[in-house]
Amino acid sequence: MALKDIINTILSDAKKKARRIKEEAQGKIKEIDKESKVKAKEEKEKVLAEAKKEEERIQDTARYEAKLLYRNELLAKKQELISRVFDQALDKLAKQPQDEYSKLLVSLLKRAPTLEGKVEVLSVRGKEKITREATKKAKKDFVLSDQVTEAKGGFILKSPDIEIDNTFKALLKEKREELETKIAQLLFK
Repeated sequence: MALKDIINTILSDAKKKARRIKEEAQGKIKEIDKESKVKAKEEKEKVLAEAKKEEERIQDTARYEAKLLYRNELLAKKQELISRVFDQALDKLAKQPQDEYSKLLVSLLKRAPTLEGKVEVLSVRGKEKITREATKKAKKDFVLSDQVTEAKGGFILKSPDIEIDNTFKALLKEKREELETKIAQLLFK
């Protein structure tokens, strides 16, 4: 074999070997490319799944907060309605006919505790006459005071040691906790 043939054989073998290496490299590149696409797809699916979970958590939180806000607003409206009922009751007590107003004062005065010393009855401004008559009818050792209170109705008992607020507003406030449940049941069945 001549040198030229040997060189041609070597070149031919080298070309075949280079082609085979190139084909193997291209195969590896395709395999790596395929694997990276699979990994990318898996990573994408993982990220999407996490995002979906986060979205659901955010939506659940938003729903919970919306329910809480609705419940709080509903409670506020109910409290507002209950307060209106008490305001109307106060107005009705204050505007009742004189004879009923007087009977109520007599009843409240009779139930008043016995206090030490001089006990004065502070009338509501404009209701002094009715309060004086009710004090006499109650047959208690109370004296009508020259002082008046600016309440809507009722009176204040005042002794040297203690002051008892029997204004209608104070009496309703005292009974409010007890009555709120009953009023709510009637209003919000």
